[in-house]
Amino acid sequence: MGYLKLLDAANPLRLWPGAEDSAAAFLRTPLWCDGHQVGSVDPAFFAPLLEFSEVFGPAGEALEITCPGPVRRRSAALGTVCRRLHEAGFVRGWREELLAIAASEEAPKLFEIERAAARFFGFLTHAAHLNGLTPEGVWIARRSPDKPTDPGLLDNLVAGGVAAGMSVHETLLKEAWEEAGLGAELMSQAHPVAHIGVCRLTPEGLQREILYAHDLHLPDTLVPENQDGEVAGFHREPLARAAALVQEEAFTLDAALVQMDCLIRAEHPGIGLLDIERFEAICQRPN
Repeated sequence: MGYLKLLDAANPLRLWPGAEDSAAAFLRTPLWCDGHQVGSVDPAFFAPLLEFSEVFGPAGEALEITCPGPVRRRSAALGTVCRRLHEAGFVRGWREELLAIAASEEAPKLFEIERAAARFFGFLTHAAHLNGLTPEGVWIARRSPDKPTDPGLLDNLVAGGVAAGMSVHETLLKEAWEEAGLGAELMSQAHPVAHIGVCRLTPEGLQREILYAHDLHLPDTLVPENQDGEVAGFHREPLARAAALVQEEAFTLDAALVQMDCLIRAEHPGIGLLDIERFEAICQRPN
């Protein structure tokens, strides 16, 4: 798959994930909560979800979470629904990990929900990624064959979803230790380089996710060591080989986007076939 096809797969309509027009763009039923559009569902589930009358109600042609707060009560009610959807096979997998859902990136939390249900409801999610750079190239991780998503594919040195109660920075520090054995002192040298938007339909639903990419220049003698069993191994590759692996679909889609951004900023010749303007349409640079 070439660079353009990867970009089209990740964000075919060039929508920023936080935009409210994603429901209409992907022909999904908007989902509202406390006066804010927070997600969307496949229209086929509009009527079935209304059967959970203590949680959902109609709002014209949209769906509304009618269960009142506080956050804990609403989260518990939605948790029951998610379990039922999982048992019926509509929510795939189960992570036992909660995500905080809000109306926008800066808005207060409305409720928490099981991570596996985020795409079913089209909720906005966030993930922290780290490029481990050396004078010889970039460190690449291979995901464990036991991972529930993208088992065995290549990944950035560190990558993980932002769970409820954690910030992007806290997630980066946690994942850096668990996945690569990188301590807080070394991680203090990491710096944010890009916010990349994924907005696409998947078998699980609508993925709306912001990838927070970071760079860290590592000593040439440092070798990452996985701590939690979720990484099968690491290898260091020149940027030219990393560029080839992106086009060979060896990376997860999210990791491929972060790797593309790294190649663009390095002005590496291996990125020559990428439509940089097309990439920049789904990329924001931190201030």
